[in-house]
Amino acid sequence: MGASLRAYFERENREADLEPEVYYKQPEIVAAATAALADVAAAADPADRRAVRLRHMLAWVLYWQDRYEETVEQFRHIDGYCGIEPWLYHRRPKAVFLKTRDYSVRQVTRKP
Repeated sequence: MGASLRAYFERENREADLEPEVYYKQPEIVAAATAALADVAAAADPADRRAVRLRHMLAWVLYWQDRYEETVEQFRHIDGYCGIEPWLYHRRPKAVFLKTRDYSVRQVTRKP
């Protein structure tokens, strides 16, 4: 569940010349995110650790794809926990988590 999103994330972190705002909008990554959304929606147990991990990765990828409503939905399920990938890849995981979440919420609430 979500293995391709994790692979894309690992590549983004490995290759310094990738710009996330461009990289994550590649059609194959958008398709992988859409498929992952279907996976978490179909999960028999939303508390399953695989679904929870996938929601964190989805929040990250969807944020870079400017899919803010879907990003906010993932954060609703995550419920404030940031001790997991992708947040742990950053020096200040909580700050990156909050910045990503709060920006996404602002984008959703600004819409007319």
